[in-house]
Amino acid sequence: MKSKNRSQKYKKSSWKILSYKLHILFFGLILSIIFLNQLSSSSVYAANPSFSYYPEGGYIEMGEVYTVDIMIDSNGEEISQARSVTVFNPAQLDIIKVEKNDDIFQSWPSDSQSIDRTNGLILITGFTQSGSGNMYKTVGEPDVYARIQLRPMTDGPIKLDWEWSGNDEPFMSVMLKDGSPPQNILNSRPESVTFNSVDVEGEHDIPSTGIVTSCLLYTSPSPRDRTRTRMPSS
Repeated sequence: MKSKNRSQKYKKSSWKILSYKLHILFFGLILSIIFLNQLSSSSVYAANPSFSYYPEGGYIEMGEVYTVDIMIDSNGEEISQARSVTVFNPAQLDIIKVEKNDDIFQSWPSDSQSIDRTNGLILITGFTQSGSGNMYKTVGEPDVYARIQLRPMTDGPIKLDWEWSGNDEPFMSVMLKDGSPPQNILNSRPESVTFNSVDVEGEHDIPSTGIVTSCLLYTSPSPRDRTRTRMPSS
């Protein structure tokens, strides 16, 4: 009788242990699925064609001239045209100069470029005619598409953002694949960037995350120093 009771207790204990292990395996499987879904989502998002600004924020000194690069990443897609439309607060920023990277596109139509210092908009359009030149394609890291020289006129946060709708519309950022009609592959809004402008009198010891024009790419290596980072035109 005692032996039978011990056997029953042993079976119950074994079932409890087995049930406990199955619960652990089940929750482990659920957590793995959630993790893989998040990883997959983030990978897809990171792989989207996009524009971006470099540097990605930091401190800049009010009244000094700085340079910010517009980076382009087509995610390996060949494109015949790109249009970047930067928006800013004209009460905060003075745009000194905008340069374009002639190594990326065959032409930069003059009627598709604009620096609107009144409304705070910078339009830059590059184009390669089908059959007359190589389509642009990002290989590896993003390339410099254009360079903006700017001067902060006020202190506090200063934001550079984008005009974007997802459609090929005037004054909207796009990347177009050649075709009839051309297909816009810039399917998500590019990330904006915010700089902190500080008013420094006398002392110039501020965090050096901003890039002063005296330290441009021509003389100092950085993540942007690549074959296509030359900026021959403005």
